[in-house]
Amino acid sequence: MWVQMLQQQRVMLQHQQVMHRQYRDQQVQAKRHHREMMDILQQQSVQPQPPSEQEVQHQ
Repeated sequence: MWVQMLQQQRVMLQHQQVMHRQYRDQQVQAKRHHREMMDILQQQSVQPQPPSEQEVQHQ
């Protein structure tokens, strides 16, 4: 009886650890993806962009 309960607890604990590790990996990937997106946006804003059609019409 006690052994069975301990084994069940150990299995649950291992499952929680695996879930936590997967969650942490997802967070790391999301942060890396976000950083890459921000880099791309900054690169685009640094490059001179052609004036939009509205600005051309006003001149």
